[in-house]
Amino acid sequence: VTPQGNNDFWNKTSDPPYVNAAADMVKKIADVDPNRMYMTGISMGGMMTYANACSQMSPWRGMVPIAMLANTCPSLPKPMPLTSFLAPTDSITSYEDDRANTEKVAKLNGCKSGPKPWAKFGGANSDPRPYCFVMPPKLGSPDAPDPTAIPFAPCPKTAKEADCIGWDECTDGVEVVFCSVPGAEQQYGGHLLYNNDTGLNLPQVAWPFLKKFWK
Repeated sequence: VTPQGNNDFWNKTSDPPYVNAAADMVKKIADVDPNRMYMTGISMGGMMTYANACSQMSPWRGMVPIAMLANTCPSLPKPMPLTSFLAPTDSITSYEDDRANTEKVAKLNGCKSGPKPWAKFGGANSDPRPYCFVMPPKLGSPDAPDPTAIPFAPCPKTAKEADCIGWDECTDGVEVVFCSVPGAEQQYGGHLLYNNDTGLNLPQVAWPFLKKFWK
């Protein structure tokens, strides 16, 4: 479900109830597991991810902010797994603030260990899982069940390295991850981070992470 703010703008104070109401509408017409509701967004959408997931009445069970505009997480209503993606060269938001906010979420989750290495994508020690776009992106095989699907492969060792750190030993076994994704060659220093210098497909990283905490 992809709600859109008026004039491509979100207000982190007044708009969270609208996003939650949209989720409630979906529950009326679809079989939604309330324990598997997650929120993600890029830029202002990342800001809204924090605004919704960190509210005391939040229905969300995990969050993935991407290139988040500055926002804080004053409290968590429940243990909340988090993966945050940001380019160190992002010219629109603050890498240092997002890194600090991620560590605060780790503390709110009661994490006792970290930060420590979590995964690297691209570079000499690249994770072997197929988390990068086959570059240049191509359509899947015409004989595939879904020929429009873009194929993925392990990130090339020649690609610029995306480096993720993590916190664990948290309440209810959740984890918190912060990924520094190179984007200096992309628009706004990588603010539109779905295009990045590694070729990393962010949902390929985030979705298996969130699924780890299914009960």
